[in-house]
Amino acid sequence: MGWSCAISCRFAACWRAREKEYPSLVLAFATGCRRGELLAFQWSDLDLQTGRLNVSKSLEQTKTYGIRLKERTKGKKPRSFIVPGWALDVIVSHRTQQQSEAALFGSDYRDHALIFCQPDGSYYSPDKVRTRVSRMAKRLASTTSICTH
Repeated sequence: MGWSCAISCRFAACWRAREKEYPSLVLAFATGCRRGELLAFQWSDLDLQTGRLNVSKSLEQTKTYGIRLKERTKGKKPRSFIVPGWALDVIVSHRTQQQSEAALFGSDYRDHALIFCQPDGSYYSPDKVRTRVSRMAKRLASTTSICTH
């Protein structure tokens, strides 16, 4: 994203108030993954013991196909990262909360095994996520250009 530390910290503090979405921001800052990649991550892509995160797919939204999972990322080559411990702690906590929410939905939960999903387990809209991030950045009155890939 190319943000200064101060802008990143201000943005993260505002985003933390949006508790459900905060873990995705943490993972984005920790890895530099693109929005579509973040929204496509499944729990099987992340080894919670080692912190290794495999990036091999992306979620896209088009007028023709709607929201769909692509097996290739923008860069075409699968890659992996080691998620720093501080970020992994946030993701583990997020998983616990997600499991509790899934139990509330019972058989109506749409289990795609996504790391980041709507409360009912369905995919987030990449376009709506971009809009929310842009609005939050504007609220911060930052002069820095915001790019969410």
